[in-house]
Amino acid sequence: MIFNARPIRPVIKNGKLNGLELIETTTDKNGKLKDRRVQNS
Repeated sequence: MIFNARPIRPVIKNGKLNGLELIETTTDKNGKLKDRRVQNS
C-alpha cells in the first residue's frame, strides 16, 4: 500500500510537544485520524 506522507511537523503526544517527526495519517472506517507512528492497523 502507498500512503501519503505528511510534511514534518510538531507531534503532540500526551499533551506534550514531542519534537519534529515524520508522520503519516490515515482515516479508519469511522473517519478517525490515525497517526501511523503510533498505531498501525
